[in-house]
Amino acid sequence: MKISIDGQEYAVQDDQVALLLTMVQSTGLDMYQQQPDWLRFGLKPLARGLLDKWEGNLAKILGKERAASICRPGKRQDPVPHLANLAMLQFQAMLKYAKLTIETDGENTTAFNISFPAENQAGRSMVANGDIWLRQNDGPQIPGRGLHAPVSNDAPLPP
Repeated sequence: MKISIDGQEYAVQDDQVALLLTMVQSTGLDMYQQQPDWLRFGLKPLARGLLDKWEGNLAKILGKERAASICRPGKRQDPVPHLANLAMLQFQAMLKYAKLTIETDGENTTAFNISFPAENQAGRSMVANGDIWLRQNDGPQIPGRGLHAPVSNDAPLPP
């Protein structure tokens, strides 16, 4: 992971990132354990659902048995810490490629950005604005089909 503060770039070692994420995860799990039972009980089905979805996606890549061994918590185990462990491992793998940019005015942070620069942008879908994807028309070009001017309800139909 790279951090740029006011144009000065620093490299953060993988073991330091792992230590930081372990501390964040530990704090989060401590907070989870301190929550009332009704809330923890409500979070368990959510975690199971996310793990099940993740397992389904992994099964397409790794096979059902391998995906199940990764995504399923042990019998009678709370799925929330298991999901947190998997998420932290995934996040740690992503942070290897991250660049954190912080700009300050001397005392206060004025800009904060995290980016994942890609070495090769070819063949990737690009997002124009948030969740609005650029449209690519790969459909066949059929004469007479397409956008036309609106027709009033009183107009006769073409033959």
